[in-house]
This record gives sequence, C-alpha cells and structure tokens, in this order.
Amino acid sequence: MKVDKYFTSQYLVAGNTYDNFIFESCPTEFLIFAEKLLSKNNHEVKLCNIKLCSKQQEEIERVFLSCDNDFQMKVIASYYMTTLILKELFRGKNKEMFQSLQEQLAEFKNNNFLRIKKNYISGHMPYDVARKARKLGQKIELNIFLFDMDNIVLQQAINNFISSREPYSVKIFTNMERLSTYYDTNGNLIECPHDFMRRDVNKFIEENVVEKEQ
Repeated sequence: MKVDKYFTSQYLVAGNTYDNFIFESCPTEFLIFAEKLLSKNNHEVKLCNIKLCSKQQEEIERVFLSCDNDFQMKVIASYYMTTLILKELFRGKNKEMFQSLQEQLAEFKNNNFLRIKKNYISGHMPYDVARKARKLGQKIELNIFLFDMDNIVLQQAINNFISSREPYSVKIFTNMERLSTYYDTNGNLIECPHDFMRRDVNKFIEENVVEKEQ
C-alpha cells in the first residue's frame, strides 16, 4: 500500500490540521499506517491518540448491561471517552493524574460497576479536555482510530468531541463504511461541512503492484 504524499502531509502529520475530519471505509492496513504516522512526536502539539477495537467495545458493553437506563449508559460512555483522552493528555505531563485516570479505566476492564458509578460522579466531562490543555499551556490534537467499532452509545460519546467545536482538531478514522451514528450524547446531529469534513482515503491509496497483478 502506498499513500499519496500530499494526503500524508496534510492529514497524517501531527499538528497540520485545524478542523475536524472523518475518514470512513479505511482499509485496516491504512488505519495501522495512519496510527503509526500520527504517533510521531511533535514538540508543538500534544497528541491524544485513542484506539478502539472490538475488545474495548466488548468491555464497555458489559458495563452497559448493569445500567438502569439509556441515560446512564450515555453518561458512562461520555465519562469513559473523556477519561481515555485525558489519560493521553497527562501522559508524560503529570504522573499522579495519569495514574489516577489509568486506575479509573481499569475499572471498566474489571467490570466494577459500583466503582465506575462512584468515579463518574466526580469524573471529568468532555469540555474538561480543552480546559485542562489550556491549564497545561498545551496545544492538542485528538486522533481516534476505530477498528470494527459499531456501538451507537460509544459513538455518540465520541461525536461529543466533534459537536463541541473545541479549539483543537479532531480526526476520526474508521474501517466501517459509515459511523454507527452521527448524533452526539445530547441528540445533536453532526453534519458535514458544518461540524466536520469528509475525505475519501481510498482515492489516495495505491495498491501494491503484486496485488494488482493478482
């Protein structure tokens, strides 16, 4: 697989985007390639890269089974996504905060619903990401890589970071043909080009010569 140099320089180099983008129907090989490039350090930008696949989806779906209603699921999903992002924000910046966030996320793996409920009551909200970044004096970029992720409630929590129009670039990459939903947790519809822009990655990918011959 060969990716167009212009596309790479525009969208796969940390700090080069200022708007929100959604890249759908990404080949799995491309997702891995994009994740690798967008993990390269940029001293001007703090990268908050999140990878979600079937394993993480199954973990949070187990937690959802203990929820009393849809509203509680949405609150927990929003808390989960915010905690994931803040953990990356504080990685290498604040050891104590990073450890605390890591411990909170461990409760999802352990399916400790009582502890999760206790944590989210005093947990962070999506708007805290920009606020914490400003406090750190840090410019950030949020890159979310979705591998076979189709949970609607979790996607709504992800979409919060598109609809909020915060002062940082959000890029969502998925190997699914479309996102499972284009609504956020509050029922707001995210729309192109008002909230984000689409780019068809397949127009910028050249298959290997060997694959063509086959």
